Amino acid sequence: ALASSEPLFLLELESFPELRHKTTEEDTAHYTVPLDESYRRQLRGLGKIVDEAASTTSKPDDPKVQERRLQLERITSQFKNGVGLDIELDTGLISYWEEADHTVHVTDFTWLDAVEDSTFSTQLPGQEWEDHTQDPTADDVSNLVMVGHSREWKPGDKALDLDGFLYNLKTGRLCRIPYEGVASLPGCFMPGRKSVCVVGGDKTKGFQLVLIDLKTGENREFGTNLPSPGLWFGPVVSHDGKTIAAVWKDFNNAGLSIDRLLQSRVCLVDVESGKGKPISEPLDTAFLSWLPDDKGLILVSREAVDMNKPSVSTICRMNLKGTITPIRKGGHPLLIPKRNRILFENQDDDLWYTCNLDGQDVQRVADGLSRHGFPTCSPDGERLLFMKYGGKGGPVPVMLKFGERQTSPVTNKPGFWGCPEWR
Repeated sequence: ALASSEPLFLLELESFPELRHKTTEEDTAHYTVPLDESYRRQLRGLGKIVDEAASTTSKPDDPKVQERRLQLERITSQFKNGVGLDIELDTGLISYWEEADHTVHVTDFTWLDAVEDSTFSTQLPGQEWEDHTQDPTADDVSNLVMVGHSREWKPGDKALDLDGFLYNLKTGRLCRIPYEGVASLPGCFMPGRKSVCVVGGDKTKGFQLVLIDLKTGENREFGTNLPSPGLWFGPVVSHDGKTIAAVWKDFNNAGLSIDRLLQSRVCLVDVESGKGKPISEPLDTAFLSWLPDDKGLILVSREAVDMNKPSVSTICRMNLKGTITPIRKGGHPLLIPKRNRILFENQDDDLWYTCNLDGQDVQRVADGLSRHGFPTCSPDGERLLFMKYGGKGGPVPVMLKFGERQTSPVTNKPGFWGCPEWR
């Protein structure tokens, strides 16, 4: 009966390859989808944090505490039983499924015997559809950037569905990064720029490093060998293409103190084997860049001084054994290729400057680029891409060529934009 069900079921079932039958009641079959081991590790760590938050409170009847306890029960159930899913046997319709923080019920679904051809026509007056089947690497790949984008977001919206996209700066073509899961966040381009490493989020696997071939769409997960649950952020590949450095938040080190909540570890992942290893002690860090000789990293180390004040940021050098050497005060460091200079944000005036690899010879960039953030650099080191804030339409990606004084927008497409990556 399942094999001959409607296409809706067969297509959706591909998202749940390890479906397990639980029970059947009347016309509905109940299934569970086992969680991937990496996601189980993440849930175990998240449950630890939630349990600690709920058990250490002085107000056990507080609605927020009760909400945490319900969240812990949901986590425990998913960890033990997997994700629930119901299928109507006579139609193949998925009528119920569980997400991380809510459940979805489909009711009053009706099959139509016949409809007008125009009902589902893609040829609508004034409507033009982009062809997302084209190979994004067929054009000059130096103009490809990754960016987080939500097409439907409008100014004033509180929520957005952010996903990773490829944007061609020359042609204006925008297409989704071919990640097989729910959504991805930009990471880095691999040598040759025909593949990318992203942070991918899936229903049953959590957040993983994923290598994606942009031409074939092949997905390959990295760093799944680590025994502890955790989350990945900001992958960047070495110049020789052999190693990916990334920030890894270890849930076993998580806690409720501000220091422990913000701490992560720097990990190195061997591209050939896909295996990762932590090299640093826990610290509040981000914005990794490889040194020109691949013998170390540039990063930021942040120290929280007060919950109501920004952290104190220091630009540092880290060798491949995890030893840190401070360079100078500053945040959001980015090593500019072929120039051997570090772009950074000065915390005293919130303007952008560059310095040499020793933190000296400080020079202001253009007019200082107030209200700009999240910089990334072109492969040739000649152009910078920023997010510019403060406009009525939300953040806008803008470009600056070295030697020029002002940035210019790179797109007029609507929606929310963020997290650009050109490296």
